[in-house]
Amino acid sequence: MGYSTRRQAVESLGKIGTGNEDAIAALVQLLQSPDVDEDTRRQAAFSLGEIHPGNEKAIAELVQLLQSQNLDNYTRRQAAVSLGEIGTGNEKAIAKLVQLLQSPDIDEDTREQAAFSLVTIGTGNEKAIAELVQLLQSPDVGHFTRMLAAVSLGKINPGNEKASAELMQLLQSQNLDNYTRWQAAVSLGEFNPGNEKAIAELMQLLQSPDVDDYIRWQAADSLGEIGTNNQDAIAALMQLLQSSDVDHFTHRQAADSLGKVIQNNQHRSLAVTGLKDYLQFEYNYDVIWKCSQNMPYPDFYLAWHQGNNEQTSLNHLDLPQRLQAAINNHPQLSQNIHLISIDTSKFIEPDNPASKIYTAIVKAGCPKCPDGTPKTMTELQTYWELLETDRRVVLLFHPGATNTKSEATYSHAFLNAISKFEGKICFISDPIPNYKTLKIFTPKQSVDEILEWLGCS
Repeated sequence: MGYSTRRQAVESLGKIGTGNEDAIAALVQLLQSPDVDEDTRRQAAFSLGEIHPGNEKAIAELVQLLQSQNLDNYTRRQAAVSLGEIGTGNEKAIAKLVQLLQSPDIDEDTREQAAFSLVTIGTGNEKAIAELVQLLQSPDVGHFTRMLAAVSLGKINPGNEKASAELMQLLQSQNLDNYTRWQAAVSLGEFNPGNEKAIAELMQLLQSPDVDDYIRWQAADSLGEIGTNNQDAIAALMQLLQSSDVDHFTHRQAADSLGKVIQNNQHRSLAVTGLKDYLQFEYNYDVIWKCSQNMPYPDFYLAWHQGNNEQTSLNHLDLPQRLQAAINNHPQLSQNIHLISIDTSKFIEPDNPASKIYTAIVKAGCPKCPDGTPKTMTELQTYWELLETDRRVVLLFHPGATNTKSEATYSHAFLNAISKFEGKICFISDPIPNYKTLKIFTPKQSVDEILEWLGCS
């Protein structure tokens, strides 16, 4: 039989073979045969996937095929595709795909396809949920597989706390590759829009010198999806738009994402002020034009002309971002320093922000207090002094993007309390009278000066 004739016959079997066990067996035999060409093998796998959904015989044959030790990755991947087409709710199919996820003998493309098929046939299925939870509890699962399992669990069972917790823990790993880190951050943001940890990880990818253009572009795209109304996300995207070191496509994506996360006139003012001096990049002009069309002219005029004022809110926000990027790029500080930036404009109780500071520290990955959330600055001081981590935690307080005045906005009661804390704590502010023991850096401060302070024992 000629090559073209065989392939047409295989294609026809997929169309007429519903419920026909002989047709199913013939297709499986072709998949297993070493004597057929790759196109025919591909068509056999595709045709088997066209068999009526739920066909027990076809599902059983595919499960048996996936157990074969002699399959190449391509054929195994096609079998996983077909199982995802017809195996909805089938416990054997679900178990086999979970087993395939953790197999050390397959490539990453096949593992990803197994995860995709598992989501397709296992959504809402208790067996699939239980299998994935069990997989995540295994100590022998690698980072990439763990990420795929957590992502699959989150899609199969939206709101699953185990999936979110696993992704959070995964993102704290020091040796995660950039692709897995990006996927985990995106998925965490999808499960929990606005998740600060996911946004922080995407921002770190944007600023990392070790990330290729594709991952940086993807991170910018993802930040536009989950960073809506987030001041830090806006600053990170603007920093990308000010850079001459990224490619044309990344500039365009950063501009598109910035358009998505900007939600009000305050954000538009920040964008206009920050980008007006970078009009050599075409997409910056587009962002400014769109902002101008959606804000009152007096606000646009003020944003355009206040850019030379070093005390604008953008500078207060930009310094923590530039400092974090510099720490990430420093061979020693990146291993020894854990910087936590805290926006004091979000303090509901400016005189006693103990619980807010504690929440920021825990969200950044530090251990929880065994006695519960500190309610007073005294309780917070005890937690702070007993805090044990693998890197030195540094608290950086800043007045936030909403602060457009030059005077300090910090509560005196708060400053009195925090001045008695030991350890590395600093403020971004104009000089604060009567608090000489506090370490103050102005918005115009050199990042190198702060790095030098951080490097001191």
